[in-house]
Amino acid sequence: MKYVKKYWWIGLIVIFGIIFLIQRGKINSLNSDNQLKNVELSTLKDSVLNVVTKNGQLISKITSVEVDKRNLKDALEIAGFDKKTLKDENIKLKNITFALRAQLEATGSISTPVKDTFKIVETDTIYYTKVNDWTDSKLSIFGGTIENNNLNFERYNFKVGFDFFITEERNKSIVSVKFPDTNVKLITANSIIVPHKTKWYGKWWVHDLIGLTAGILITK
Repeated sequence: MKYVKKYWWIGLIVIFGIIFLIQRGKINSLNSDNQLKNVELSTLKDSVLNVVTKNGQLISKITSVEVDKRNLKDALEIAGFDKKTLKDENIKLKNITFALRAQLEATGSISTPVKDTFKIVETDTIYYTKVNDWTDSKLSIFGGTIENNNLNFERYNFKVGFDFFITEERNKSIVSVKFPDTNVKLITANSIIVPHKTKWYGKWWVHDLIGLTAGILITK
């Protein structure tokens, strides 16, 4: 009986520890559900904010959904990433810390002369209209022809530069994609980011254990 009176606080620590673990499990489960719901919402609505700066640059801003490492696999599946495709591309799920899916749109105009010409195929002569090659330093078209009411190009080339960076704003991550050409913009996008791992001394259970132990010692 005297041992019970002397070491009662050990039993109290165990009881409170079990309660903390149960509550923490419920909180983690709720956080996981919320994270995955946020990922789903980011894929269902247009989350891209396009802003043109004073110097004419176009910046697209996307709110990145933060998920814990344990939820990354489910989050990627919800966002539309195929696990087999990632594996084929030698991308390991456990090594992913940031993922961005986006659809790019470019608008512009083309004006280039056309001329009638012909070519001899075996014994036949085929008349067609040739479209001159065209470029505006971003989009280039080559070998254009109009034949049998079809407009054909042998080859096209599209090049556009962009920068992207991640910033923290009010406990959320913002992905900014900067385009030098205002004819190019993101029309849909969703982004997932995995925060850096917390050191052991920053873990929730360390703080809870220290607080619980200190509280018991103070009340003794």
